[in-house]
Amino acid sequence: MNTIALNMIVGPGDADLLERCLQAFDAYNTFDEIIIVLTTYDERCEEIAKRFTNEIFHFTWSSKKYPYGNFAGARNLALQNTHSDYVMWLDCDDLPSNDFLLAFANLKNVSGDYDYYTFDYVISKNISVNRERVFKRIPDLFWQYPVHEQLTIDRRVHTSAHISNIQIVHSPLKATEHSTGRNLQILQHECSATSSPVMQFYLGREFMQLQQTNGVAILEKLLYKDSVNSDLCAQICILLCGYYRAKGQFDNVETLSRIGISYNPGYADFLINLAYIYEGRKDFKGAAELYKKAIDCKFSGGGVYVADYYTFIPAIRLVDIFVNMRKFEMALVYCKMARDYVVNEDRAKVVALLHGILQQLLTENK
Repeated sequence: MNTIALNMIVGPGDADLLERCLQAFDAYNTFDEIIIVLTTYDERCEEIAKRFTNEIFHFTWSSKKYPYGNFAGARNLALQNTHSDYVMWLDCDDLPSNDFLLAFANLKNVSGDYDYYTFDYVISKNISVNRERVFKRIPDLFWQYPVHEQLTIDRRVHTSAHISNIQIVHSPLKATEHSTGRNLQILQHECSATSSPVMQFYLGREFMQLQQTNGVAILEKLLYKDSVNSDLCAQICILLCGYYRAKGQFDNVETLSRIGISYNPGYADFLINLAYIYEGRKDFKGAAELYKKAIDCKFSGGGVYVADYYTFIPAIRLVDIFVNMRKFEMALVYCKMARDYVVNEDRAKVVALLHGILQQLLTENK
């Protein structure tokens, strides 16, 4: 059986989160090795870490090259001091899904089959990201980028598997204003020193989240650079579609959705955008086909996965379309599908009411 180490980096004021995380994952019994890197001299953080491991290292957060910090450097320090066959990484504000411990035990039995394993990282109730969470300790896999750090994975070389029954849940206890400001400082410094498309993408995204229009300009310029990979271009298209949709500029949304599909058809976001536009043109047949494709779409990107776009939203829109076409039997089929997908209590009540109305309409029209 392969051994799996836990790697963590801990910042100032994270003692309570660190304790909660290590207890929730039953880290002492779950992992063969625990390596914790402290980017702070917060005594309480060190005290908590020592309850679980003796492998504790200090990382100097600020340097001449990285004056605002370097997450990849801190993670690489943990990696350099790891001896296990595989590494799993966590942040202090992560928690496990309910079935994590059992599923993870099974993963340890088969972990030698692939170079890395991805889990769903749940950002909120309906929004997830597919993240590389466990990886083989080999020389060509290490961390890069000082913020929004990523592993040096080459999908043409490294083999992978997605573990669908393990989820990591983002569960912060405090507001993110500090991290937003810190991340922006790192990104602005990095983009002044390098032309990395990934750093430029995150800088543009950060500005857009702060509702600054210079983020749009950065992303639009980046979209047409040859050095940007296809999936990153698709993620850019998703962000720009959201911006232009909010401004009511649907010609731009349509153009960017079609461009996005050409880069990566694994995002249902583009199909939902186009279907909405078709509905606005009264092309309900065309919209229905696009909503059906969204339900059949298999997510295959590295960006954000919004579950509703692949499930509830296209199903409930198909109900409305088929009701308007007086095809009540088809409407009932998709209403049942929406009922299976629904996770919100208020939505569930509405869908149940709609289901009853459709059954009555179907009975009356037979």
